[in-house]
Amino acid sequence: MILTTHGYVGASLFKIFSFYPPLGFFLALISHFGLDFLSHWDYRLNSLVKDKSDGCLKFNKHSWSLIIVDILKITADFFFGLLLIFFFFNLIGYQISFFILIAYFLACLPDLNQLFNSLLKLNENSNFLLNIIKRPVEILHSVHQYSHGFKKLDFKKGVLSQILIILFVSFLLVLLK
Repeated sequence: MILTTHGYVGASLFKIFSFYPPLGFFLALISHFGLDFLSHWDYRLNSLVKDKSDGCLKFNKHSWSLIIVDILKITADFFFGLLLIFFFFNLIGYQISFFILIAYFLACLPDLNQLFNSLLKLNENSNFLLNIIKRPVEILHSVHQYSHGFKKLDFKKGVLSQILIILFVSFLLVLLK
């Protein structure tokens, strides 16, 4: 699933449960794993290769141009979702709060963590601080990998399914306003 969908659903869940912010934040984060469990489509990141030793995705160190293109693709996806939140929430009269932005980020965190995990694997000479950071990153990465339960959809079905998810959540927001 793309970041736009994850972030939109997470921010919307927070808005629905904003009467108790800890629950809203928790649901925003957990929604990522629930959405990834559904059959879905992801865009390809051409700079990542699967490591034969541990099965983890790692950056191809010999192709910095692909890494930059992929980071730009991820950034565009992230900010498109934010624009969608700003547009739709303003359209239906919801205030955009800092908490909604935090919920958006939390909903995207497992995918962003994958990127961070791959960046950490680039640094083979780890120091004390990196070793402290690595363990939680690896745990979240493992949980995230496990949550990808079903088969991948082709582009058309995958994009359609994500549009339908966003429309359904938007309908809930309007209904519960």
